[in-house]
Amino acid sequence: MRRSPGIASTGNEEDPEDDSKLGAPLLGGSEFLADPGSIQRAWWSRKGRSLGLPTILGQLFLIASLAFLLTYKWSSVFSSEINTALSIVPDAGSVDVDTLVIYIFSPTDPEYERNMRFFIEHGMSANDPCHYAIIVQQTGRDLQQELPVLPSNAWYEFHENRCFDWGTVGWALRSGKVDITGYKYFIIMNSSVRGPFTPAYYSDKHHWSRIFTDRITDEVKLVGPTISCEGAPMEGDASKQWRTNPHVQSYVTATDQTGMAILQGSGSVFSCYETLHDTIYFSELGSSAVILEAGYNIASLMLRYQGIDWRDKENWACNERFSPYAEHHYDGLSLDPLEVVFVKVKSYLLDLQWQAPMRAVKFDSWMTAKKAGLLQGAEISSNEWVANADKFRLPKMLGLQALGSSCFDWQKYLHHNKDLAAFPPPVLFQHFVFNGQFEGRQYRFLPDCLLASVQLHVSHLVHQLFVV
Repeated sequence: MRRSPGIASTGNEEDPEDDSKLGAPLLGGSEFLADPGSIQRAWWSRKGRSLGLPTILGQLFLIASLAFLLTYKWSSVFSSEINTALSIVPDAGSVDVDTLVIYIFSPTDPEYERNMRFFIEHGMSANDPCHYAIIVQQTGRDLQQELPVLPSNAWYEFHENRCFDWGTVGWALRSGKVDITGYKYFIIMNSSVRGPFTPAYYSDKHHWSRIFTDRITDEVKLVGPTISCEGAPMEGDASKQWRTNPHVQSYVTATDQTGMAILQGSGSVFSCYETLHDTIYFSELGSSAVILEAGYNIASLMLRYQGIDWRDKENWACNERFSPYAEHHYDGLSLDPLEVVFVKVKSYLLDLQWQAPMRAVKFDSWMTAKKAGLLQGAEISSNEWVANADKFRLPKMLGLQALGSSCFDWQKYLHHNKDLAAFPPPVLFQHFVFNGQFEGRQYRFLPDCLLASVQLHVSHLVHQLFVV
């Protein structure tokens, strides 16, 4: 019997905190805790008084409302307490639901809470073609009164924080907490990522889940944002057997009934492992390995890898065997949220100023402001480049200053920028360092001279680090 979405929501209905404003606390927002039905009741109350309707009509309305609650099996306006009390089961005829999303939330990083909140705000609604099982990894902190209320097609489950994500999914399947019968597609994801992000021209009528499930075909049975050819040794020991197959990186994976049967039938993918090394070897790489061994292909959203047959071992050394997830590791670029829909956002990655998570946070701020009706006036007049110019300018300025002016082709610079004719040659280089490079002015360094200069600077740096 399929678990009834919505019947286990545990939000605090009495929380007066207003999280609809930017910068509000991450959990327990009033926009999730408010009872939308109260708006309808208040409107009818005012309308009844204004029309002077007798009290008996109000009583009839209450009776009709109760009949409505008992007759209809689910509605997006119900609060979590109503869902719990009535054990409402989704009406399969209301929305064509064919996808189960299993979302693992672990409150082990401050950004994970925001990642989950963003997903609930921008990735879930009662009218989606999905049901959502949110599995909360319990870490000793009581989260039940802090968790946001979910739409009526979603529910929470609670699990001891062990076995990592794949093992937790295995627990949910074996225990019956999640029943996969009746679904065509499955998406397994965790709270290390922020999203979904789609371009402004992407139709809202096409749910984000379809970006993944539409790529599942008779040939392709495992899909995710990214694929990596970075292998992993058994038990994390480089001297032991390596798995070198390409794999869908496991922060978001999608499959269908055929793929799920292969994963479950492996006997290892959804097992509980005590170490991260074993989870990576048997579950993350293992999930793609068993799909490939069964004769099916895998796929990602990465533009570079469209149409690749990963069953061909000639493709197994992709990206020089580096994961595309790290900064500049995607063939010299960093992943873009609008290309892969979900990207990792962790506290330390933001401290390192990696581009993918920083883009995601910026997109988050714009989308949240828009949803709150604040994306106007001062909000769209601001510019991070102006507010924190030194953060962007100083690294580039210092890099050029370190190279020095000896290789700068000031004649070429002057030829293309005649408004600088009054500047003497030494000043032209300084103009380029402090202004020209940020204005997009055309320039050139003398190639042979530049190489010699770089080699000289590297030599001096090595001397300072290891000799002095």
